[in-house]
Amino acid sequence: MIRVYEELNRGMQLSRRGFVAISAGLGALALPRVGLTAATPADLTFRIMRKDSEIGTHRVAFSPTAQGFDVDVTIELAVKMAFVTVYSYEQHGRDTWSAGRLVGADYRTNDNGNESTLQARAENGRLMVEGQSGKLELPQGTMTDLGFWNEAIIKAPMIVDSQTGEAGKMQAGSGTVERIQVRGREISATRYTAAATKGRTGSVWYDDNGHWVKAQIITRGETLDYELA
Repeated sequence: MIRVYEELNRGMQLSRRGFVAISAGLGALALPRVGLTAATPADLTFRIMRKDSEIGTHRVAFSPTAQGFDVDVTIELAVKMAFVTVYSYEQHGRDTWSAGRLVGADYRTNDNGNESTLQARAENGRLMVEGQSGKLELPQGTMTDLGFWNEAIIKAPMIVDSQTGEAGKMQAGSGTVERIQVRGREISATRYTAAATKGRTGSVWYDDNGHWVKAQIITRGETLDYELA
């Protein structure tokens, strides 16, 4: 969840160097609340909104495998000023899940022309990660920061930034039940607030079945809203 995106224009609006993920994703939460042995989750598409204008999409697609499922994530953003694209961001990745754990990840990111990759593989009960920040050896249960489709991210032992390869723990508050609007109707949802490095904060909402239905990211005075399409 989101990844969470940052970097403001030094003068007024979003900078050309723009959005970088929040550590822990909103960009970026095992399976929903129904349990780790549940069926493959349903696909998700979120519109990314800034000041009531859509600037991109965040898509999550699930494919069953013999051992679990793959999660394909696509994030595409374009910030325009006077009809000219001043910043663009694209990320394509795949998380591989088996027996309720992340066992592999492959990501490619183009941050306004700056490209990076990240790979992760489970070996001997650990998750071996290699990215921009070098090589890391992390515990089982670690998730990538784009795992907010999964409510378990709130309690994950470690979170890996799918762009930079940095790792850290999510600082999330206890859930608060609220009434929110999703796809034009009011529903009950649990809201979690989370904080990350560099002053980034955000909230993520899950419905009564543990499905991700909304998110909001606040960074350097900018608010980005994730609306379920």
